Amino acid sequence: MQTPHLLRSFDAALDALLVASSGMAGSVAAMIADAGRAILDHDTALARRVVQQDLDVDRKFEDVRAQCLDVLTRFHPMAGDLRQVMAIEHAAGDLERAADHAKSIAKRVISGLEQGLSPEAAQLFARLHAAVVGALGDAVEAFATRDTTLASRVIRGDRKIDAIHDDLFHLVLGGAGQPGRAMVADVHLLFAAKSLERIGDHATNIAEEAMFMSKGEIPPATRPEG
Repeated sequence: MQTPHLLRSFDAALDALLVASSGMAGSVAAMIADAGRAILDHDTALARRVVQQDLDVDRKFEDVRAQCLDVLTRFHPMAGDLRQVMAIEHAAGDLERAADHAKSIAKRVISGLEQGLSPEAAQLFARLHAAVVGALGDAVEAFATRDTTLASRVIRGDRKIDAIHDDLFHLVLGGAGQPGRAMVADVHLLFAAKSLERIGDHATNIAEEAMFMSKGEIPPATRPEG
């Protein structure tokens, strides 16, 4: 049986871990928001800041991982407490990978997105970006508050993100070779859009970790199509 002192120590360590993971989530969300704006506004200065921010996210990720290991080795949590620590570590991994995708989007601007985007492609990219930013924000909130209803909405909403991404892909391919089409820029945009779609997948993973933490539901290895 754990003593009151040990329980208080565990609660304090867990609170510190939650604060660290929340700080990481905020940094990643800012990177994704800025990366999308850098593409749409062709803002190379903002894109470079996004790339630099990834280093800070990497440090925060390592800090969260170290804290998770510390909690596991010091307190040997079980049941719901163990699920919470495991979910935090898994979610931090998804956040770190989402930040890598945001950095990839920013690098598209830095590497020479010289032509202006076609208006139709830019509009679809803006819709995709907004959907992904919203999904990540909702997933992080669902995780922090253990809101399974919100988590379920994020998981279902991943299909909308995929649909917008597919629309953008077909728009760009359909315009290939047309006179006056900003194809070089649109191709860069396709790669950036794929990175956004992957960020949406990581948001879904975080929502699934919220379900696991709250209900013990193990995230599926694959998701149904449709």
